[in-house]
Amino acid sequence: MAKKKKNNAKLLAYCLKEHELLADPHFGEMNPFIITESKAEENDLMEAYKRLNEFIVCYKVAMDDNDEESKRKNLKKIIEKLKHTNINYAEFPSFWSAVGGTFSIYKKMSGSEKKEFVKQALEIYIDKRYNAYCNHGTSPVILQVICDSYAHKRNSNYAIDKVKQRLIDKRYEHFDAEGMSAKEACVEFLGKDNVFKIIRSSKDTFYPAFLEHIKEKSEFWYGRRNKAPDFVIKKNKSLYIVEHKHLKEGGGGQAQQMDELIEFIFQKPTNSSLHYVSYLDGYYFKTLINKESERVKNPERRETKPQVHLRKVREALSKNKSNYFVNTAGFDKLFHL
Repeated sequence: MAKKKKNNAKLLAYCLKEHELLADPHFGEMNPFIITESKAEENDLMEAYKRLNEFIVCYKVAMDDNDEESKRKNLKKIIEKLKHTNINYAEFPSFWSAVGGTFSIYKKMSGSEKKEFVKQALEIYIDKRYNAYCNHGTSPVILQVICDSYAHKRNSNYAIDKVKQRLIDKRYEHFDAEGMSAKEACVEFLGKDNVFKIIRSSKDTFYPAFLEHIKEKSEFWYGRRNKAPDFVIKKNKSLYIVEHKHLKEGGGGQAQQMDELIEFIFQKPTNSSLHYVSYLDGYYFKTLINKESERVKNPERRETKPQVHLRKVREALSKNKSNYFVNTAGFDKLFHL
């Protein structure tokens, strides 16, 4: 006998009571540690960092002495050290943003452009930052500090890994379609219980073949977005197509991503075994909870953007009883075996 499907409104109410962690240990575990624990030990990056700063000192001396030959030699050495992986987190490359450049742009430059850019940026750096950094002292710790400050750019990829690990921990099988045709992969996937497939991009041939196999006309795929989801999950006889986003704030591009999550669960499944699931983690779910509390206390006030989002979520769930909107706690509850 098939299990009764979960009530999507009750599951949302459960999520609104279960807060996301404000500091997520998964991201702390996944983000790289690029220096050493001990000051007595050096890795290759720290050695390159030390040499880079030494060559900058030498260039400064050559500038003071009007020694063009020494400037050329040390400029060449600096450019060579800038090839080292993660050296972009050092003080000098980090300064490039202050003069209209970035390390990613630098990597696309021709050899002559790199030489000219580094020379120009270096002489501004020496004028504007060199003395302050010398007086306060430089340290390879800055490499880790700046690396950590870019964690938000990596966390979207790590978020997919977080979901993958949660499913594996719940004894779901990670399905690998390598070596199979899309049609063969669909047949094998659907023949399993408690299995999931990560959809890496819209170029993954598994997903359109999967939709065709189950006779599902996803508006997200066949409509204007032509967008693949993040996961396809099979739990017993039920199928779930999951769109996952890690959002911290609700403005700008993140507001558009939230709108996308809402639009995703407005889709009405044509296959009776299928559920569309929008999974939101990150601080923005806490914002939804806080603004919901404000709405209850002050129902006459004009709706804020998060309150509009939550109202639309409820509307989507009301129209599509098979769909779900969850945070991490709700995701765990929905896919508990």
